[in-house]
Amino acid sequence: MEYRKIVLNIPHDSAQMLFPEAWADKAGLASDTIEWTDWHTAELFHSEDSRVKAVRFPYSRFTCDVERLIDDPMEAIGQGILYANFHGHHRHLTHDQEKSLMALYFDHINALKAELTSDSLIIDCHSFPSHVAPEVDICIGYNKDWSKPTVEIIEMVGDVFTNAGYRIAYNKPYGNSISPEMNFNYHSIMIEVNKALYLDRDSNKKLEFQKLQSILQSLYSSLLG
Repeated sequence: MEYRKIVLNIPHDSAQMLFPEAWADKAGLASDTIEWTDWHTAELFHSEDSRVKAVRFPYSRFTCDVERLIDDPMEAIGQGILYANFHGHHRHLTHDQEKSLMALYFDHINALKAELTSDSLIIDCHSFPSHVAPEVDICIGYNKDWSKPTVEIIEMVGDVFTNAGYRIAYNKPYGNSISPEMNFNYHSIMIEVNKALYLDRDSNKKLEFQKLQSILQSLYSSLLG
């Protein structure tokens, strides 16, 4: 199968915070922000191909996590769309603040939906801290529902990275892929890159990631035919 369009979802690339005063322990949250921001993924996954469209959320996941669902199970631990608790850091939002942030959530989801067609593929673009799964270089995630790509597509994506020398895993350490409901079906796949491949461990500064960019461009070309 070939797709006519790729839609890049880039939800966690930014560390920009709205209403930081709502967090009780701003200093303690800073280290978590550094660790759990998907640094430079917008640049890493970028393509000049007009058939590849990126939808990037401009704020931190600690402002609003656009990957979460309405009534997400993570609400039970305070990590739904609007985090109330993260590793013991607590946030107390006013009603007006919640309303403002939920508007940002729907803006992102609607922007994503506006790009989708029945012959498009979402690539959910992420990175993960190396300590989470040091044995995995590239995590490939997908849902087990209508949005799951064909076995051939999933294997092709895996082969692109394996042939380049990377260690891959499916739905490990993270699974699934964003798939907003539409009145038609389409496919969605997640690609998570181990941060050790492109970030300096001590400074968190970007390293040269030309190889990864080249592999991703090749992947896009293969998927688009």
